[in-house]
Amino acid sequence: MMGIRMDHPVAPVLLFHRDGMFYPVELPPDRVDEFSTPEKIAEHAALNPGTTKVTDWSGIKVLWAASSTEQGDLAEKIEGATDVSLQDMMRAIALARMLHDDELLNFDPFSGDDSATTILDDRIVRGRREHVDHYTMLPIRKGERHRVLKEVDEGQFLTTRHNELTGWLSLHGYCLTWQDLDDATAHAAFIELYPEAQVTLDRLEAEGRI
Repeated sequence: MMGIRMDHPVAPVLLFHRDGMFYPVELPPDRVDEFSTPEKIAEHAALNPGTTKVTDWSGIKVLWAASSTEQGDLAEKIEGATDVSLQDMMRAIALARMLHDDELLNFDPFSGDDSATTILDDRIVRGRREHVDHYTMLPIRKGERHRVLKEVDEGQFLTTRHNELTGWLSLHGYCLTWQDLDDATAHAAFIELYPEAQVTLDRLEAEGRI
């Protein structure tokens, strides 16, 4: 099942959002499969013009959004780390910056890792100095919003930091790691492109052009 939360006290519930409001749709057991993928949810959203997104009952996890396909294609391109243009990177960073703190906290950075862990602290911060993203090894600038996760992993104290881009990719089902950038040419191009996109985006925002 694609992430419909089953721990609702009554039954699985989806929230259809539109024009600053939302309405719940309760799913009987025989209808859960009708909403099991973004494509199936899109079919139902099309029958309700004006729907901007569909979330699980918490309102945090986005199961479908009007721009899901477009963002998913972009996320796949970014994960591929090849043929990524400056405009592609700027759009990905801009979309990542639009995420709410709750969304950045909602993805599992270590999905699929079965090691015994105890979370000590998990929060969104703005660092007082530069850090490095755990997966991509991309720089996290001083003052840049990011997630800090502190935990005990099989007896070892571990602190990891995760930037907005990593969160955005994960929410779309993708994961970019430094191993993906291990090809020297691709790594160098990507590492140079990322800060250039950040600085260009900062300038355009400061000038009120976006």
